[in-house]
Amino acid sequence: VAEKDREPEAIEIDAAVKDSGMVLISAISPQVHWESGSADIALQVRGSLQQPVADGVAHVNRALISCPWLAKPLSGLNATVRLQENTLHVDTLEGRVGRRGQLKVKGSLPITLIGAGADEDAASVQGIAVQAHGLEVRVRNGFNGTFDGALALAGSMTSPQVGGSMRFSKGTMYLVPPAAQERDPGSSGEEENAVLQWMNSVDLVGLAAPAYPGIPSVDSQLANNVWCRGLKINLGPELRAVYPFVLNFGIAGDVEITGPANEVANLKPAGVRQFDSGDINLVATQLSLKREHATKA
Repeated sequence: VAEKDREPEAIEIDAAVKDSGMVLISAISPQVHWESGSADIALQVRGSLQQPVADGVAHVNRALISCPWLAKPLSGLNATVRLQENTLHVDTLEGRVGRRGQLKVKGSLPITLIGAGADEDAASVQGIAVQAHGLEVRVRNGFNGTFDGALALAGSMTSPQVGGSMRFSKGTMYLVPPAAQERDPGSSGEEENAVLQWMNSVDLVGLAAPAYPGIPSVDSQLANNVWCRGLKINLGPELRAVYPFVLNFGIAGDVEITGPANEVANLKPAGVRQFDSGDINLVATQLSLKREHATKA
């Protein structure tokens, strides 16, 4: 990185990263590991501390990236991403996860919305579309199964508005509240209390977003600015909701949510969730749902 002589508070920075330099990704985000591939990234920042203007371009070819949230690494990643006058342009970003998983990203979004006319500028930018198909997700105490999504990002990168749809299927959604993640729910001999605590603290769609190990906290500044706009969450097929040793339900349905992602109390969900089978285990008492009776929430 080179910083030249400049006027007070003026910025003039040039940076370049190539190939093996991409291991810096692991330093910035320890959960993401650059395994192999080629990359050529150039960044230029001008302006002032109050109003910096960033331009740059990144080319990634046949990259292999691993992270703990995916059962298999993201492979064959090819991407061309431009930063032009503080607007991010994803010309192409495509990769595969395992034999069937695919990830595609394309579109444009400003980094931030500042100053007069910001709303008009945002309206002229198309937004970013994220397509995910058949991703095998593994989130400890969260979700193990298949994820599909067609997400639309609007607003800005620092205050994104998330719409579109996502589907969780062919797996298990663990209903473990944050306070219970450090212990085994079935080892304390307090299963009855666990049920009552679960009823009060866990959302069956996972909207409560507990701080799963290995995933950045939802209290981060970026997460605090995420707004859900008509985001559709589809549950099933072949999805089970489990509180280990206590609850085990087959769950399906569709929910649409609008509101701030980090404030569950202010989210506005609409939809129906169905429990087509399952058990509740209260030590010596076991309750089962009858398949011939519709159970909804």
